[in-house]
Amino acid sequence: MDKSVGFFSSFNARHLDAAQVARSFVPSAKFTALLGIQHALLVGARGSGKTHMLKMLQPKALNIWNHDDADGIRKRINYWGVFVPADEAWRQQIKLAADQLPSDLQSKFSLAVFSTHVQRALIDCFLQLVYDRPADDRGYARVLLSAQQESELCATLATSWKLTPTIFSLISIRQALVDRAADLYEAAESVERAIAMLEICQTQAVQAVLRGVNAFDGHIKRFEGRWCLMFDELELAPVEIQDLLFRSLRSSDPKLLFKLALSPSTQAAEVFHHVLGPTLGNDFDEISLYSEPKEAAYFCEQLWRRLTEGIPSAQVPTSVLGSSTFHAQDAKGPYSQRGKWQQASSRLAAKDPSYRRLLARYSIDPDFLDAATPQQKDAVVRKIGPIVGFREFFFKQNAGGSRSFRNDKSKPSTLYSGWEVLCLVSEGNPRWFTGIVKQLLITRDKTVSRRDLSTSEQYDALIAASRKFMDYIATIPSPEIPEIPSREGGLKSLVDFLVTTFRDEVLYRDFVIDPVLTFSVDESISNDLRQAIFDGLYAGAFIPVDDESRRFAFSQNLNGQRLRTTYLIAPKELLPLRSGKSRSISTLLGKASQNSTLSRRKNLTVKEPNSILDPQTKLFNE
Repeated sequence: MDKSVGFFSSFNARHLDAAQVARSFVPSAKFTALLGIQHALLVGARGSGKTHMLKMLQPKALNIWNHDDADGIRKRINYWGVFVPADEAWRQQIKLAADQLPSDLQSKFSLAVFSTHVQRALIDCFLQLVYDRPADDRGYARVLLSAQQESELCATLATSWKLTPTIFSLISIRQALVDRAADLYEAAESVERAIAMLEICQTQAVQAVLRGVNAFDGHIKRFEGRWCLMFDELELAPVEIQDLLFRSLRSSDPKLLFKLALSPSTQAAEVFHHVLGPTLGNDFDEISLYSEPKEAAYFCEQLWRRLTEGIPSAQVPTSVLGSSTFHAQDAKGPYSQRGKWQQASSRLAAKDPSYRRLLARYSIDPDFLDAATPQQKDAVVRKIGPIVGFREFFFKQNAGGSRSFRNDKSKPSTLYSGWEVLCLVSEGNPRWFTGIVKQLLITRDKTVSRRDLSTSEQYDALIAASRKFMDYIATIPSPEIPEIPSREGGLKSLVDFLVTTFRDEVLYRDFVIDPVLTFSVDESISNDLRQAIFDGLYAGAFIPVDDESRRFAFSQNLNGQRLRTTYLIAPKELLPLRSGKSRSISTLLGKASQNSTLSRRKNLTVKEPNSILDPQTKLFNE
């Protein structure tokens, strides 16, 4: 199964050219960190913006880009970017061809195909500098080549790369590389032809690039210029290529910078640690695209404005979505008798004896939160607010004062609506955010007012995305985890286990100030469980929580990472949008084997949109 075809795939930047990327791009603090004159490893889940960022560093994209920060960023970049794409189909194509050859030729064949691929990407960059200019050309990174200079340059490239173009032009050199790639695949059908082809092909991509950029710079008298090789989706590349590029982070010609983007994977992690060469901070910067909530909210606001350009009445997101009942910043007097926190507290106290008992231990009256001391508010009241509102919705009031769950099928729209909730649920992931917002705007356009959206309409869009994401998780192939027997495979069974565990903690058990809603990775777990965790990070099912984990040092081991399930699945799985306390995954699994309540499926029922009629399904192309 192609894991690269994932959730909200129709919004994948892989399908966009430089001009399209520039028109939709919103810079972030992570992008600013990527600009430096330093090798970089860009790590994040699928859809987190890695491809967008790398494509934006191409000369054409930077030239076209129209943004308040664009001029300042263009001035900071003193290198020319070469974008080298990769995808699952490309990897499978190489593997199928190489497998036809003897083992001693397979690695050389893969490296020859890769080098040809990189050479073609370099020529594409040359074309952006010389010919592939936008109609509204700002003059950024423009190179003027006379016909004679181009001919002499291409003659040099043809000699260095052992090419036979029909004429000495950049277009002809590019075609010669396209022909070489096709010839390589055909030659794999015969050992003799493969050996002959490998005699004329470069297998050392970095050296081939150095030949090319030195020839180009020499002909335009740019002797101290730098070039940035940007490799996307490195986790999909063959092992030989991963090894080559990870080693390049340690030592390479000063003329070259390397920006490597990848999603977490066990294979790439193993190769990286096997290389044991580059060191974080000395040889390269590691940029994690897992953002803390405030940073994600700021990015979402900028992206919302870009997505609603041309719709003046929608430019302010709260004018369309309103604010979340329990996640917006506290209004004045939230604990007063008419405050949202106080009203939720009084309602829950009438339904949940365990809530009353907990507050009694702290000498707090649930009906008079405003009377609590400043110390009590800091230690208890402010921490329990979101959980109080969440728990109160799902409980019904019984005459005897006991606790039971509502079964009226009401939508939890008040829990999963509002601008703040959208920012949390989308995790600051540009692909997720774009997909959900597009559907919200379609729905808004169909309303009578064509202005704001009801909480119910927002909830329908969020749960459609939530349900679709869980369907995507179920398709990811992952080995069965011994600790969690299941027919659904490793990742799906792990997500289901964690969802059940966390929901049990926050709803079925007695009220606690800080319920367990995250897990940490410990050394004692099985390899299959570790693989499932990596798969979850790759897909975006698991999100690093605290500052240390959020930096997600790929160059280090998973051990000690503190993770949670993505908020994107919260509307479907009835989980609060809160990180909570952490337990090691081994501890959670150990308790599960002793606690039969964890095998209980949720008996809460809420009305969901009809999946057949759900228009959001049109946003996906898996």
